[in-house]
Amino acid sequence: MDSQPEARLLAAVVSLAIRDMTHRPVMEGKRPIMTVEARTACRFLFSDASDGYLDWLDYDPPVFRDQLLRIMNNTSHEKLAGLDPMDRRVMRQNYQLWSSNYAGLDHELPDDEDEPIEIARPAAKKRNRPRNKSRAGNLN
Repeated sequence: MDSQPEARLLAAVVSLAIRDMTHRPVMEGKRPIMTVEARTACRFLFSDASDGYLDWLDYDPPVFRDQLLRIMNNTSHEKLAGLDPMDRRVMRQNYQLWSSNYAGLDHELPDDEDEPIEIARPAAKKRNRPRNKSRAGNLN
């Protein structure tokens, strides 16, 4: 890495994004919702938004992302790359939430959102159950 002030600044941005991925999701009922910091960090790190930063730092973006995923998915009890096991667990959860809810939708989501954003889920299908006549009362 270059010792230029720009390189140090870009390295700090990437480092902060990695740290932001360790923000625990907020529970809404039984459902975890990503914090804005974690969502924007995932978007930055796992999309082409960070390619220019990583190129400037002489990192190959796909290799960087693969290494980050490898570190996140390591379940050892040791600290790796400055991340303890709980941080890596939260990162895995955030990455899974981002991949399943937000990846590809980022153009529709504002960066400056103050509240966690919940993606609408399809409504549950109603089951057609035969009506229990004993509950319906005597209709005769």
